[in-house]
Amino acid sequence: MNIELSLISRVLQIAWRNPTIIPTFLRMEYRHRWGMSRDRRRHPGYSAPPTNLTVGLTYRCNLQCKMCRQWRRNGDIPKNHTWYDWHRELPVSVWASLLEQVAPFRPWLYLTGGETLIYPEFKQFVQEANLRGLKMHLQTNGTLLAGVAEFLVQAGVLTVSVSLDGPPEVHDHIRGVKGAFRRLAEGRIKLLFMPNLPEKFLSPYYLDLDYPFPQHCDVFWKTLRVLPDGTVSPCLNLKLGNIVTDSFTEIWNGPKM
Repeated sequence: MNIELSLISRVLQIAWRNPTIIPTFLRMEYRHRWGMSRDRRRHPGYSAPPTNLTVGLTYRCNLQCKMCRQWRRNGDIPKNHTWYDWHRELPVSVWASLLEQVAPFRPWLYLTGGETLIYPEFKQFVQEANLRGLKMHLQTNGTLLAGVAEFLVQAGVLTVSVSLDGPPEVHDHIRGVKGAFRRLAEGRIKLLFMPNLPEKFLSPYYLDLDYPFPQHCDVFWKTLRVLPDGTVSPCLNLKLGNIVTDSFTEIWNGPKM
């Protein structure tokens, strides 16, 4: 099944049980289908507020995945990669200030890491988001889910995604920790293949950084991505500001963006 249709179907199922997600979903659909192209044509250098807010709460993790850039690097933390330093993780009070600024346009929150559940104030963050009516998607490696599953349900976290790399021996080898597969939450899991690319693009996607893909990037028009130290970085090592010193509006439509 086409991944876009799968995601829409999933959101509709959630909306049936929780209608409060409908305004967020409708705005995401509008921006995806018409809003972004309209901004490009009519308002050069401007974009309406993002529909998605990606929050990297921590880069700490309890696994050692083969493909993770944290475990592949050697030596000290590079000076331009301050987000690797767990001492620089933001307190929940700073995140709450950002959530207050973005709450009026109700972006979908994507919580990620590292292993997101390692962030010491994770529950407080979720509560702050709930106070502002924001909807959340949690990305986790699944090894710590059992300890917070009841909280996630009670707190209204709408979706939880866990990456699965293959059968137990394959998953454990890639994740670098024996028993990682076994520790995943039990139950039926709906599978989506990401990236959902034609077969001819799979090798270039993973192995050829210079391959001229035909798809265009919409990240700058729909997603604000914030790293654990507050750095706003839409992609790779591009840094456009920091929520500790700059407001959302200064960053989102600022000259660097």
